[in-house]
This record gives sequence, structure tokens and C-alpha cells, in this order.
Amino acid sequence: MSVPTGGEAFTSGVVQPGVNYCFAWKLGEDWSLGGSTAIGGAVDQITNDPYAQFSQSLSLGHTWTKKVDSFLGSFMCSRRSAPDTDLPQDYFNAGFSVHINQ
Repeated sequence: MSVPTGGEAFTSGVVQPGVNYCFAWKLGEDWSLGGSTAIGGAVDQITNDPYAQFSQSLSLGHTWTKKVDSFLGSFMCSRRSAPDTDLPQDYFNAGFSVHINQ
């Protein structure tokens, strides 16, 4: 749920309910798969019309050593019943993490 807090440039001014299902699996010794599926309320930034927003993320991780991990991830956000001013968004990211204190 989003609640109307923050400056005018960062808030829709209304409560936006939603549901998010997060999941993760260990795939063998060194691999993992996780993500989330969500649907929630949103407000068009130009027209101020409310609509439903669907999002999906998926991330594949690999442990290389006790201190080094890597990941590949994707995220999509689809605006259901949104006006043409709020278009769908797709993202892809990848990276490494180094655990300093392990």
C-alpha cells in the first residue's frame, strides 16, 4: 500500500492499495531464482486518473565464492487500464556483490 506522504512532486495524494507475492528458490548448491508478482493502484501523473498497475520481476543469482555473488534480473511494469500517457516499462540489470565482512 502506498500512502500519500512526501512532497507534491512525489505523491499521488491518495491511498493506493496493492498485493505483492515474493518468491525464491535455491537451485542446487550455487544458483538461486527469485522474484515478485504484484498488482496495485496507481495514478497517472498527467491526467490524475487512477488505474491498476501490474509488475513482475525475476532474478537469477550465482554464488562464485564465499565472498562473491552475481545476478541477472528483469523487471516489467504494465499499466492496466492506464491512459496513453503512462506507458509500460521494462528493465534489465546485472551485477556482482562482494561481501566484505565474511
